[in-house]
Amino acid sequence: GAGAAAGAAGRAGDAIVGTPPGFESDAVFARMAANLRTQPRLPAKVEGSFGFTVTGGPGGAVAEWWVVARSDAAPRVAVGKPATKPDCLVTISDAHLVALAAGKLNGMSAYLSGKMKLKGDMRLAQKLSALIGAGPRSKL
Repeated sequence: GAGAAAGAAGRAGDAIVGTPPGFESDAVFARMAANLRTQPRLPAKVEGSFGFTVTGGPGGAVAEWWVVARSDAAPRVAVGKPATKPDCLVTISDAHLVALAAGKLNGMSAYLSGKMKLKGDMRLAQKLSALIGAGPRSKL
């Protein structure tokens, strides 16, 4: 439930350097980092890199994140522009990313309704649920 998600998000120690203040989705990226750290087979399952542009932060702020989940590179979740071009670019609002991670928003419907914009490898976007760890019911 929402309480468990809030509890997991509230744990210190998973914070990522340079995390933009006031974005609720910071907890989603912390969860991705924790999943990559605790699930050694996850990068091979995902096999790609993502660039996220998260809109709708405090005062209309925009944050950029990048995530590397490939078997041939060190797994990484970081703030800012990626060093190399990501396989999949995701543009989504802070609130919609949180809803997606909580399983309250379906990835396919978010894409079809324009709540989530994708560029690059669309098939990779289907593996976001494994990275976020939203659970088995969020398959696209």
